[in-house]
Amino acid sequence: MTTDLDRAPWASMTSTLASRADVRAAAARMHADFGPFICARDDSDEAISDLETLVAGHGPAVFLQAAEVRVPTGLRATLWGKGRQMLWDPAARLVKPPARPEVVDLGDADAGEMVALAALTRPGPYAARTHQLGRHLGIRREGRLVAMTGERLRTDGWVEVSAVCTHPDWLGHGFATSLVSAATERIADEGLLPILHVFSTNDRAIAVYERLGYRTRTEVSATRVEAR
Repeated sequence: MTTDLDRAPWASMTSTLASRADVRAAAARMHADFGPFICARDDSDEAISDLETLVAGHGPAVFLQAAEVRVPTGLRATLWGKGRQMLWDPAARLVKPPARPEVVDLGDADAGEMVALAALTRPGPYAARTHQLGRHLGIRREGRLVAMTGERLRTDGWVEVSAVCTHPDWLGHGFATSLVSAATERIADEGLLPILHVFSTNDRAIAVYERLGYRTRTEVSATRVEAR
């Protein structure tokens, strides 16, 4: 599992989410309407060649992996970021929020609101069909979606909790804590390992995740690339 997690997008797109990606021999790219992720099997010349093919003519893409990204000479990096990959350990949990009856499942009918909330709060890449990568949960207030979280990358061994966001007008109500806790419990109940990724500068989110039992496994690099 360690190797899978070092290159989580590759492990996901070459297994459970293969139908959502363009998979070559040594590289894979998620279909744009699901997300911007791209990843290589390794740093071999074959992988680098496949990466260039998947980016050329198809627009910018984003790497997310533990190792530093080897950017092909035909591409250029336009954005860098450092993050943490965190794994859930129930023994490390400091708090288990009470169940909130207002937590509801979200689906295709809610897609417009989900995309709008993600665009406003910027929890990470979120495209028109990202919600179809896995189950999503939300909280509504005054008839509108004000907080959500969902599942994104996945294999037969683990599932990523992602898209954790709350409308700025509704911060401070513990919505993120309740939603991440509910999503985590659902994944764990299926015998799978919940994981998540968070920017290293997001101290507020990291504190929430740590209280819920998430522990940092490794640093990750997020690198946006495009054709030269």
